[in-house]
Amino acid sequence: MKSFMLGISMLCVLTTACSKSSSPSNPTASATHIIRLGGNLNFGDLPVQAVRDDGVLTVSNDGNDVLHIDRIAGPCTGNGISPLSSTTFNVAPGAMVSVGFSFAPKVPINCSGDMTVFGNQTAGVNTIAVTARGFQPTCQPVPGGLLCQ
Repeated sequence: MKSFMLGISMLCVLTTACSKSSSPSNPTASATHIIRLGGNLNFGDLPVQAVRDDGVLTVSNDGNDVLHIDRIAGPCTGNGISPLSSTTFNVAPGAMVSVGFSFAPKVPINCSGDMTVFGNQTAGVNTIAVTARGFQPTCQPVPGGLLCQ
């Protein structure tokens, strides 16, 4: 009887089927950082020296891990189009961060194109359209002053 029990014990050790669960292991989900942009960066046509500060860019994270934004760049960034807050920030999973932008052309300039958001995104679209043009108004003398358009 002893040899029979020893044989079963050896069989269990060799096959590992006697003492371990046969359920499959659960793989760990990999981190995702899915960027989604929104907002309104349509400043339109603006005379030189005028200011519009109502541009908004929203950065959403549809992933399952923190999205780190390193910088935001676009047409005329810092030379007509400027952020109103930091362009380096984190977005929690399922959350959104808004960044305000202003357009203040100092010379006639076309600042239309794409704003690009740089970060650790693993998927999604990281560009959004910008429409902004600074123009030199034309002025005409009128009774009592100038009419500029």
